Amino acid sequence: MLSVLLLIWILGVTVLFTLFISFIFLIESLVRLSTPVPYAAMKLWAKYSLLFHKVEVIGKDYILKNEPQIIYSNHQGNMDILLATHALDIHFAWFAKQSLFRIPIFGWLIKKMGFIPVYREDPKKAFQAVSEGINKLKKNISVYIFPEGTWSNNPKQLLPFKQGFYALAIKSKAPILPVTILGSHEVNPPDTFKICLAKLKVIIHPPIYSNDYIDQEKEVFLDSMKGLIERTIQ
Repeated sequence: MLSVLLLIWILGVTVLFTLFISFIFLIESLVRLSTPVPYAAMKLWAKYSLLFHKVEVIGKDYILKNEPQIIYSNHQGNMDILLATHALDIHFAWFAKQSLFRIPIFGWLIKKMGFIPVYREDPKKAFQAVSEGINKLKKNISVYIFPEGTWSNNPKQLLPFKQGFYALAIKSKAPILPVTILGSHEVNPPDTFKICLAKLKVIIHPPIYSNDYIDQEKEVFLDSMKGLIERTIQ
């Protein structure tokens, strides 16, 4: 019964968010609004979706406030986007799987909010996503990426990191902010509609600057970034 009530709550909050943010963009078509306005609405969506969960955030002081950064983390489930949005107090653009953009209304909204579509099966379009991410960074907007590309069935063992993460870092030379997500796989178990209460933790690690990674070979870079997260979740 609790699981059903939690599911109804999250769906209700999502519907209200969708309607509210649609209204904001309607107003924006008449009166130009700044990007932080719809982003603030997304922060509220995340906050109230997680209202009944215990959320702990560690390391907020490591977030760079005055320069764009590449934020990356492990990927445990559906709640990761909401959890990270709630935990990080800066505006950033998400790399998100292209299928989300096909959802009626919602797909239009995330496109308007600056989400970057990732085409997993098309290398050429995947490279376009990297280029779009670099353009965001040049515009002083941070980007958030899940280098695994999808969820891992084992929350304590990450999938291999995709090479697009390496290309994004090397081409942009932006600082990298590692983030570890813990507990989100317990909220919505894979292949179910079940919603459970869980203790959630977000650990923000010290930033890694380009001088520390720019000369690394691709495999060394990807393994070191992956290893940093894996050591935290063991």
